[in-house]
Amino acid sequence: MQGYLYIPLELEGQIVLGRRWSLDYKGGYNLFLLGNHLTNGTGAGNSGSLDTLQKHGFGASGKIGASFVSAQGFVNRFGVSYDYWSIEASDPATLTDYTGSVVRLYEPKNQTHIIRLYYEFGF
Repeated sequence: MQGYLYIPLELEGQIVLGRRWSLDYKGGYNLFLLGNHLTNGTGAGNSGSLDTLQKHGFGASGKIGASFVSAQGFVNRFGVSYDYWSIEASDPATLTDYTGSVVRLYEPKNQTHIIRLYYEFGF
């Protein structure tokens, strides 16, 4: 199980193109507070579970798309969004494996790029 705790700081807006259409945009920075990685290591023969904290990192997000009002009067949206994360490695946790050897496990530094196409419809 892995999760991040962060505060999103975003700016979002629309540019009206007419009575029925608008251009949508959003950009943001994710202020990273901490990440936690918890793996049950006892099932794999380790002396305990891997429970590490990642303390440094950041994220960013962006979105561009359009909105239009349908013939029925509902607002529909479509576009592309992008999310980026760069998280530094955690401090190692010391465990004992099934042979009795000491092992130092950690969550490695990672980067994530997520691109989504979206379509939202009102009803």
